Amino acid sequence: MAPEHKKSSLVFFLLFLVLFLWSRLTFVNNENAELLEKIDSYEEILDDYKDALDQANSNIDEAKWSAWESYEDMGDALDFLETVDIPQY
Repeated sequence: MAPEHKKSSLVFFLLFLVLFLWSRLTFVNNENAELLEKIDSYEEILDDYKDALDQANSNIDEAKWSAWESYEDMGDALDFLETVDIPQY
């Protein structure tokens, strides 16, 4: 009887272990999917900020080259220098 009891205990333990590991794996996979979604969202936000920065640099370069013509052109360049909108989230 003792060896049969050990077998059933071992089977029960292995079944419990498999179920426990399966539940942990499912949990980790769900967490991983959520983190990947957040990463995608942050990458989109980062791209929007990069675009805004590129636009700001372009505006500054345009104003910089216009400003070297004369003082009047410098004033016009500063008047037409525009800020960029900060992406809203």
